[in-house]
Amino acid sequence: MNRCPSQFLRFVVNALRGDLGYSIRTKTSVTQEIGDNYLSTLQLAFAGLFLAALLGTALGIIAAVKQYSWVDAGSMMFALIGVSMPSFWLGLLLIFTFSLRFRLFPATGGGDLKTSGLAGFDHWGWAPRRSSRVWCGRACWKCCVRSMSPRRVPRG
Repeated sequence: MNRCPSQFLRFVVNALRGDLGYSIRTKTSVTQEIGDNYLSTLQLAFAGLFLAALLGTALGIIAAVKQYSWVDAGSMMFALIGVSMPSFWLGLLLIFTFSLRFRLFPATGGGDLKTSGLAGFDHWGWAPRRSSRVWCGRACWKCCVRSMSPRRVPRG
């Protein structure tokens, strides 16, 4: 008898009770892992929502005032690219640009503004670890090269 359907059914029943099992990586409860990280996720989601609303409203007002100008066309192009680009790709490009190229933000981690925001300013006395920049740089480079390089199509 195939045990996949019964195993899935057992997982769904346990998930409905609040037991999501144990993490393979950390060997702790998945429910505990989610509980430890949900505040950071909410903080990031609301910051992104606020930034998108602020930027979208400002660009929309400027485009409405300067109708049929280069500002209108540029804001429409910016919005079209933002909607069309997959979020995982846009995230990698933003990490690559603002963390690795301009060194304004750390590549990974979180915290308050003093430890995680605009790390490129030396008066805060904080710089991201070189190892995180190197690792993220290699990951971004591999993703960029793999997605932009043409694949060879076999003939025949």
